[in-house]
Amino acid sequence: RKRSCLAAASLPGDRLIACGGHDGERALATVEIFDLRSGKWEDNVEDMPTARSGLAAASIGDKAYAVGGYPDGTAAGSDTHALRCAEMWNDKTKKWIEIAPTKCGRTGPGAVALSLKS
Repeated sequence: RKRSCLAAASLPGDRLIACGGHDGERALATVEIFDLRSGKWEDNVEDMPTARSGLAAASIGDKAYAVGGYPDGTAAGSDTHALRCAEMWNDKTKKWIEIAPTKCGRTGPGAVALSLKS
């Protein structure tokens, strides 16, 4: 499937999760997982709760996080339509859950995982 403005993050087991984006007509909630070992895409993954593009993704352990972006029908970088939503993929249960939203909407954000272990 063609899409742009998606976000991706690593998952355990040498895998990559790709989520959201835009197909030229609408924002997507689509999620796919790429297995680096087999070289194959798994596309029967549960969609994110919120369709969006221009989002950020990061992962910590077996959890991936999707943050911000913009909904269908808005221009990239449009602050007035920026989404506050944040969602977490649990790789063990293979489910998305909504988590606390950001304080303000964000389009085109960046995300990075931090470990608090010393």
